[in-house]
Amino acid sequence: MALPPPRLERIARAGLVARAVVYLAIGLLATGAALRVGGAITDTSGVFHFVLHQPLGRLLLAALAVGLLAYTIWLLVQVFLDPYRNGTSFLGLANRFGQLLTALAQLALAIEGGRLAFGLPSVLSGPAVDDANERLVAQGLRVPFGVQLVGLVGITLLVLAVIQFYRGLLGNVRRDWRLDTLGENGHWAIRIGRFGLAARAVVMGVSGALVFQAARVYEPSRAGGIREVLRTLGRQYASGWLLGLVALGLVAFGVFGLVEARHRAIPTD
Repeated sequence: MALPPPRLERIARAGLVARAVVYLAIGLLATGAALRVGGAITDTSGVFHFVLHQPLGRLLLAALAVGLLAYTIWLLVQVFLDPYRNGTSFLGLANRFGQLLTALAQLALAIEGGRLAFGLPSVLSGPAVDDANERLVAQGLRVPFGVQLVGLVGITLLVLAVIQFYRGLLGNVRRDWRLDTLGENGHWAIRIGRFGLAARAVVMGVSGALVFQAARVYEPSRAGGIREVLRTLGRQYASGWLLGLVALGLVAFGVFGLVEARHRAIPTD
């Protein structure tokens, strides 16, 4: 590999920690909104602004942006070098394509976080851009075969959501997430992980459905990321319970992400 193995492992673990922190923040804020005790329904860009207004906010945001950049690098390593040997089967290619989409999104967010940390204007929020996903979908629909491409992205998200939901609830989490150093007393982490993975799969699936619908009717405003997904859940029957359940699931996914950052096996050869 181009990077020395110890450095690659540090990059991977730093990236996993940054992802976990983002999900913890989104989940906790959404839980507060569901319980009507403060909080907010937001996404990663909203978390950036929340962090920015805390003590030492610029320093913390810069560290988070660096972490998301590290996560981007680790995702690209998995896409192009395939260290976990996902291969070229349908599921393997779907997984790697999903990682590529995630890497592109994380790269944009890392740049956004860095801009805010250095006092530069936001490019993913504000009156001109209500949702980064909506903007990306709008740009995608304008390219040749854009409708088919955006529709494929939506279908890919749906397929990955079904796979993750199944693997999270019924699969071997310790094996599938390569938690090689998690001891036998780590059953609590596995249970939390199942809940978190199922919640993240629900968010991913609803997001995929929104993207596919946006392509089908050629209306980018139908698309949305995690913020729009949580808003959609909040508008459903028994919205407070449904939103609160998914929000707590995102908190659980964040906690599981910290466990993963500590115990996941990182191939370096």
